[in-house]
Amino acid sequence: YAPAFQMGHPIVFELANRLVDIAPKGMDHVFFTNSGSESVDTALKMAIAYHRARGEGSRTRLIGRERGYHG
Repeated sequence: YAPAFQMGHPIVFELANRLVDIAPKGMDHVFFTNSGSESVDTALKMAIAYHRARGEGSRTRLIGRERGYHG
């Protein structure tokens, strides 16, 4: 079950806060996904958005393995 944005079980918010507490300084956001495939897809989209925000929108190459499984 994947709840809509801004909704979720209170325990999930508690887990997110605990993860932020133990993460290195500056890493203060948590983004949960539904599966490994969704996690990889989301990470790639975040990386592309990051480079676009920095004015490096042409940085879109990815390195992968032939017949590799991403999630």
